Amino acid sequence: MHPQRVTVWCGFWAGGIIGPYFFENDAGQAVTVTGARYRDMITQFFLPKLNDIDVPNMWFQQDGATSSSIPQTGVSDKKSNSS
Repeated sequence: MHPQRVTVWCGFWAGGIIGPYFFENDAGQAVTVTGARYRDMITQFFLPKLNDIDVPNMWFQQDGATSSSIPQTGVSDKKSNSS
């Protein structure tokens, strides 16, 4: 028997919280976060919510992610391109 798990993401800043976002399959079971799943979460969940917030400048940092992992997921500088 496998223990239950949850894989969740949220963003926070001085003005509030974005999320939570649960990484799940169609059956509602937690899944491993891959580069493709992370990119999908950023483009389909995070950026639409971020565009609703009046924040002219911001830094995005993912704990534990190396700087080289951002270009691999293709999410660098997407806010300016998603409007």
